[in-house]
Amino acid sequence: MYCEYINLILAAEEKSGLFTVDQLAGYAVTAVFTAINLIVAYIIIKKLVYKKVLDAMRERENALNGELEAAEKANAEATKTAEESGQIIDDAKVQASIVIEEAKDNAEKQAEAIIQNAKDEAEMILTRAQEDAEKLKRSSIEDMKDDISDLAVKVAEHVLGEAIPHDHLVNMTKKHTEEVVGAEVKQNG
Repeated sequence: MYCEYINLILAAEEKSGLFTVDQLAGYAVTAVFTAINLIVAYIIIKKLVYKKVLDAMRERENALNGELEAAEKANAEATKTAEESGQIIDDAKVQASIVIEEAKDNAEKQAEAIIQNAKDEAEMILTRAQEDAEKLKRSSIEDMKDDISDLAVKVAEHVLGEAIPHDHLVNMTKKHTEEVVGAEVKQNG
């Protein structure tokens, strides 16, 4: 059964003939003209378009290479600038710490100077106050001596009357008052 089908197909082909001599000649001529067309098209494209396309591709490649080089340079400069900036920042930190340390030292020196000046001034004030107190004490003692002498003279005049002259009483009173007050001051002093 299968053989019959194959025989039928072959018989149908022989009658209609796909591959007859005329058809094969037509196919060969079409193939030759197609090959000639392809060669002519290749030559035309090569002469007119290929160089321009290659030049455009080379130009684009050169532009891309230039951009890549520029980008690498910019990257290198940015890296260098970042490193320099980091170094500048580090130097600034070191300088700032030095300035701060110097400021601390100066502040401590100024504080010590101020404290020393205050101590010196307090000592001068204390010395002046002691001197003033000593002067006031002497002045008070002198005033007291005069008051005691005047009081003693008045008492002696009342008691003795006019028997001893007034000048002699004043001299004696002053002398004894100075001795008594002097001894008392030495004893308390």
